[in-house]
Amino acid sequence: MNKKKLIFLIIFLFLIGGFFWWQYKLDGSLLFSGQKVDINADVGNKENERNNDQENLNANSEKVLIDFSTGFKNKQLEMSLQRYFINQEDFSKQSKADSWRHCTIKNLENDNELFPYSIWIYCGEYIYEDNSWQQLSEFSGPVKVDYPNELSYFNPSQFEYEAPAVGSYYSENIKEIFSLEAQQNLTEIDVKKLSLVNFQFVINNHQAWESIKQEIADCNVNEVFQAHNLQVRATLNNGIELEAVEPKIDEIINLVIESECQGVRMATE
Repeated sequence: MNKKKLIFLIIFLFLIGGFFWWQYKLDGSLLFSGQKVDINADVGNKENERNNDQENLNANSEKVLIDFSTGFKNKQLEMSLQRYFINQEDFSKQSKADSWRHCTIKNLENDNELFPYSIWIYCGEYIYEDNSWQQLSEFSGPVKVDYPNELSYFNPSQFEYEAPAVGSYYSENIKEIFSLEAQQNLTEIDVKKLSLVNFQFVINNHQAWESIKQEIADCNVNEVFQAHNLQVRATLNNGIELEAVEPKIDEIINLVIESECQGVRMATE
């Protein structure tokens, strides 16, 4: 190879190499790899972070209920407290008429079985649209709740609560409102676990309520029962009992009336 051809080959190889280097810088392609370097990775990551919670929400909808104890031995008290806080706008608001809300509570004083109770409360609002769950709002924080008397059932209008102020007075209020045991336990609260427990309840209850609605519509129900705390029970013609929390008071009664099914007994607490 003479000198002129060698110079020409070097120039040609230099131009080819420059062309590929320029393409790499232009569109972020890794040479010959078939993959691209995302030059907008930071933007994409932020968008992914915004979508992660929603994706996790629907992924968790297929999981079994997490092992969790509220620390309350009295189930009626537990459910009454949950319903009470759902109806307190400081903790739970309904932004859409067909949304589902639930509050999960945790006793911060393990051995206390009398009012007042120090609890951690997590409330969430969810909606099921286009075969997908979305969370619309949430609240999480400590609160002390009191009640004048221990009755056979708990009247929501007689509950009273005290919660720490948001802002610079929060730490001071915590010390004023809660016992040392409660203060210690609230630092160990797993809010993420509470949120999953809360969401799982909504999913399971939604499925149970839809089953009750379908059985009523098909005239397969012999008797329905409704409690003050919105707990309902439907006894089917074959003796099987279905339980759920209805979305609002008298909803199950209205469903029976609208179905025009004959002979369905209705009882309320």
